[in-house]
Amino acid sequence: MAFAIARVAKIKGMQHLSKAANHNMRSVPVPNAAPGTSGAIVLAGSDDPAGDVIARLPVDSNGEIKVRKNAVWAM
Repeated sequence: MAFAIARVAKIKGMQHLSKAANHNMRSVPVPNAAPGTSGAIVLAGSDDPAGDVIARLPVDSNGEIKVRKNAVWAM
């Protein structure tokens, strides 16, 4: 019997985005995960989810990311 759990939460900011990506891709130790699991199966994009999101964010003429202070970066 196979099952899956999908949890959705708002990700606001660069630090939260990189921590969530590292956790989901199992780049850092996850104490509550089953031993031997390799992490997420990537269905779209690359093995760097944070980089994929950052590539889609708008930038200003100086090349800096331009988003509102309270913007949702990802889900």
